[in-house]
Amino acid sequence: MTGMAGSGIPAATGGVDDLFRERWAPSVRLATALISDRAVAEELVQDAFLEVTRRWEGLDNPAAYLRTAVVNRCRSHHRRRGVARRRPVPPP
Repeated sequence: MTGMAGSGIPAATGGVDDLFRERWAPSVRLATALISDRAVAEELVQDAFLEVTRRWEGLDNPAAYLRTAVVNRCRSHHRRRGVARRRPVPPP
């Protein structure tokens, strides 16, 4: 059950468990759309959820924080891939 109808914000009584149930699949879809690799997307979303749980008490809107964390992790993933492609492979 969500705290605000349609907002994706879990009710205060459910906390992290409700956020996970409600936002896992949409977060993985978002990350997959941004990086085109479902396995990596799931890892990035898992990392984002860990960050949310660490900061839970101080968050006003955990669902929004989660989405931002997912998008930022996808951006970092693209940055790392770009750097790796630009580095020449050393000869054996």
